[in-house]
Amino acid sequence: MNPDHSAQALSSFFGFLSQRQVTTARAADANRIRDDLLKRLGRQGVRTAANGSKLYSGELSPGCQCCGAGTWSCAYLTKQCTASCFFCPSDPGGAQDLPRASRLSFPGLEAYVAFLRRFRFRGVSFSGGEPLLDFEPLLAWISRIKAEFGAGIYVWIYTNGDLLDADKLRALRRAGLDEIRVNIRARDYRLAPVELARAFIGTVTVEIPTIPGEYEILKDRLLDLQRLGVDHLNLHQLFANRANFRSLAERDYTLLPLVGTASPVLESEIVALRLLLFGLERGLDLPVNYCSLVYRTRYDDLAHRRRAAALVERGHDSLAGSGYIRRL
Repeated sequence: MNPDHSAQALSSFFGFLSQRQVTTARAADANRIRDDLLKRLGRQGVRTAANGSKLYSGELSPGCQCCGAGTWSCAYLTKQCTASCFFCPSDPGGAQDLPRASRLSFPGLEAYVAFLRRFRFRGVSFSGGEPLLDFEPLLAWISRIKAEFGAGIYVWIYTNGDLLDADKLRALRRAGLDEIRVNIRARDYRLAPVELARAFIGTVTVEIPTIPGEYEILKDRLLDLQRLGVDHLNLHQLFANRANFRSLAERDYTLLPLVGTASPVLESEIVALRLLLFGLERGLDLPVNYCSLVYRTRYDDLAHRRRAAALVERGHDSLAGSGYIRRL
């Protein structure tokens, strides 16, 4: 990207944030709603992890457990996609440094395998864009990783389901794919790709952002997902970043202060908490996991610091729980 254009885009993003930041009155009202939901969730036995920053019911998927432990690497082989979701935080213009994972670009597959070995990763995912657009390279990467690490690394992909068919799912299973995560919001919550995946892949997860104004639709889908035998439902908090803020500007969302390089949408968290409460109150067997932007950013940063510390700490250093090095 041209540096002048990049600076202009950043300035526009911050201008957008300044117009949409939460007011004191709105924050107080939201806190009352949120506190009430948290109390009700507590009475229903909601589970917590990550020092209370993650709320969930049932069990977390093995991939989510790797994320919380800081042993997950997310790889990108393509940034292109078959959909154009208004909320997508991925910038197609960043495709020039692919393949990419864990904030690093790699010259190829073997360099990535060496990286996984060096830092003892336990989970690898493939995202995009739509990873199935580069299907043969995706199969090659999954097969090589599973051949090297076997059950020692849990592998999953994220997809909108557009390109899924029986042949691809059989090939993914043969390659060693452990889990598939389908974003049903990308195509108006259609469930056909989820039903198809259930016949081939051992663990099927639905992973979606919680869109303000779509709570009633999502309630119905929770019941449908339980009926289909989906293993997990992951709810992500919607957020604004440099890639999607222009499309979010068309909607009346309230933005919270920056977390890293993105601004979480207040109303999205309220929807996620309401859905989690609905599932608990109805006694659904479907495990529901709420992944807030604060949780994702802080634990991703923590894992990154710990990996970096392993390269530079000296014998007399100590590593703080926050991942920073103490050096005297």
